[in-house]
Amino acid sequence: MAKADTQVYGRLVPAARSRTQRMLPIGLAHGVRLTRDIASGSVVTEDDVSLDSDRLAVQVRMEMCSRYGAG
Repeated sequence: MAKADTQVYGRLVPAARSRTQRMLPIGLAHGVRLTRDIASGSVVTEDDVSLDSDRLAVQVRMEMCSRYGAG
């Protein structure tokens, strides 16, 4: 993959939509590596990055989705 602009910004969306579409929470975006090319302006999803399951924030997110549902 070619190195591209790494500017990231967040947008508020309803929690149900975020979970259903597996949108990457901005709080988990720091230091993650893309696993595939993403078109400029596209929403980055959890499927587009490699998340470190040893990070507490990732563990909390997984627990939250498990406890309250993924959609």
